[in-house]
Amino acid sequence: MSDKDDFSFSISKPSLLNLVSFVFTISTLLILLTTVSSNSWMTASDDGDDYLFGLSELEESEKYTSFSRDYDSREWIMFDGEEADSAGTVALIFLWIAILAVISSLVLLCLNNFGDYRSNYAMTVAFIGGGLAIIGAIVWWIMFPEVNELEEDGLGLGSAFYLTIIAGLLSVGSGFSLLKSPETDDPIWMPVRRTFSEMKNSDQGNLDLISLGLVLGAVLVLFVSMFTTSWMTGSEDDAGFGFGLYGVEYSFEEFTFTGDYSDPDAGEEVGDAMSAGTTGAIFLWIAALVAIASLVLMCLNNIGVYTSKYGMIAAFASGGLAILGTIIWLIMFSTPSFFDEIDLSPGISFYLAIIGGLSCIGAGACNLMSDRKQRV
Repeated sequence: MSDKDDFSFSISKPSLLNLVSFVFTISTLLILLTTVSSNSWMTASDDGDDYLFGLSELEESEKYTSFSRDYDSREWIMFDGEEADSAGTVALIFLWIAILAVISSLVLLCLNNFGDYRSNYAMTVAFIGGGLAIIGAIVWWIMFPEVNELEEDGLGLGSAFYLTIIAGLLSVGSGFSLLKSPETDDPIWMPVRRTFSEMKNSDQGNLDLISLGLVLGAVLVLFVSMFTTSWMTGSEDDAGFGFGLYGVEYSFEEFTFTGDYSDPDAGEEVGDAMSAGTTGAIFLWIAALVAIASLVLMCLNNIGVYTSKYGMIAAFASGGLAILGTIIWLIMFSTPSFFDEIDLSPGISFYLAIIGGLSCIGAGACNLMSDRKQRV
């Protein structure tokens, strides 16, 4: 077994600039993945009604409900739907190419810093990705049709537009960081590679890596399940229904309606879905936070900074809480009277939460096995 306490990493100028580039690239990717699906590219507000223009649809939102329609769904009175749809399509092309470029930059950066493929392509692709994101946002702004009826309601560019510009600038900043980073003889992240190479040379190290991957995957899965409306789903003719922890969604062809359980007028329509959702959300939030704590503790344990079994214990606890919360939600949930004639069944979000819980338990089991191998 390798001595984990031998791990060291000095922050030199090249290391710092590459770390900045890495952080900028990750931030760019997260922002762009958020803005491509956001409906806050252009916004307006009229007596409590918010109009949110996205790249492919318009969302009319009130305090507890929202209603969205695709731009090409029908004739629009306020603006030219075909022009809005064309502007969104062009922007999506630019942004998805930018996202692919940023992902490529991230991969090339890691390969270069680990010494697997030495090149300057990460810098070039970072500039390209940032430029495409900025150009795509500006082109969308130019192509989007005028909406004269909402000018008095504060119609203006929204957060998604500005976030896309910021993401483009971050990617360009990532390129500049790599441009200013001095050349080094040895790969910059070689100390990290040596440590994990030593870990992979033993069964114990492989189990540690598997447990970290399982916990990380569980955190992502739990967050996805919490904020989607596919916990209980059903369909009737061309209409689809979905219940989440916080609200209900109804979709018909290109139209989508969403409503929050907290709406005072929705008491009879949602039945026990609100109390079930609140209980499930409490369990899953605690499970997700405990899983994050488990991930941190496992990392500290693996590099010898803080040796303990708390990461393993937290993984088991997180998995148990996630599964328990999901089962309690299913027991508490009762089909609202308004949907009695619709055949509802647990959806993908329900099963994702179960999978997240099982992943945490699997991570705890791997960590337990790793600990036993260490004693041998």
